[in-house]
Amino acid sequence: MMPKVVHSFHEPEDAVDVENGTVDTAVDVVTKEDHGEEALHLSESDGNKGSRMLLYFTTFSRFAVASFLTSAGCHVIPAVYLDTPTQDFKYASIFFILATGLLIVNAMIDFFQARGVVARTNAFLHILAPAVLEAGSISLYPGINESGQPLAQYFFLVGTTIVCVAVFGDIGRLLHRGSAVSIASIVSQFSVIVGAVNFNYGTAFLMPEYLTSDPAIAKGGRFFVAGGVCFFVNAFATLRDKFF
Repeated sequence: MMPKVVHSFHEPEDAVDVENGTVDTAVDVVTKEDHGEEALHLSESDGNKGSRMLLYFTTFSRFAVASFLTSAGCHVIPAVYLDTPTQDFKYASIFFILATGLLIVNAMIDFFQARGVVARTNAFLHILAPAVLEAGSISLYPGINESGQPLAQYFFLVGTTIVCVAVFGDIGRLLHRGSAVSIASIVSQFSVIVGAVNFNYGTAFLMPEYLTSDPAIAKGGRFFVAGGVCFFVNAFATLRDKFF
């Protein structure tokens, strides 16, 4: 007679001879449990991959935002936009719309990943700021704002102010944690503040009293370009902080 097959993990009560052609029930149970654990690990792995992909997107899209903002600033300068077919702020508006649209997407991703009331409130401010700037960008497009009021400029002033408030909130939360903060993270945060201040100050030179002066408009455009460069610094600092 052939010996009974005994499994290494334990000998189940309902183990039978292999020559009878039956299957050990305990083996089937363990196999199902193993498959369940494997599925769980696969699910966690898929979740990690998804989070990783979002991290890649929110990090590398910052370079696109910086490019769009810098291009928009260039197209505010009369020497540049007067060479365009429409000779107005049309292309500046388009680049601003693209930049602020990406900022909204990134901010929404951060909002849904935020945990806690304070973190979510601060994340909401990061959504509100580019949303207001998006409204300003659309208002800047020729033919959209027929009210005679500088709506785009007002939206820009309010939006950039909210950006500064939101980033100071981020800095406050980092300091409250009491943990070590990397130099790259500090550079990332303050570069956004400096960039927002440049955009805020540049907007002042686009108010109606300055729109008849090309030198004043050019000065505003140069501040916008400087703001775009600050967002490049933010992109590189974020890349350094997240991946190196």
